[in-house]
Amino acid sequence: MSVEFKYEGADILEDLEEKTKYLEQIDLLVCWTCEDQQFEAAGVSVHSVERDAELFNGAGKRLEFGASFSSQRSVYVIELKSLVKRLETEG
Repeated sequence: MSVEFKYEGADILEDLEEKTKYLEQIDLLVCWTCEDQQFEAAGVSVHSVERDAELFNGAGKRLEFGASFSSQRSVYVIELKSLVKRLETEG
């Protein structure tokens, strides 16, 4: 399993475009924030992940990269800011 860390999740898009990172090598994205609009503008579908259906504990989103990227693939996202907020309210 390969994990990528970013402050803003959408920063991974620049890495993919510049080919300094490869989508095939990323299973999980851990970031502080994740702006859905930036992914959607790049042609990436953003889906919420229900807590009981998480593949990775704490994952709140799943990104679906389409044919415009090097491969069609899903990447799960743990957005730390949202996770902290959720843990504070839910315990």
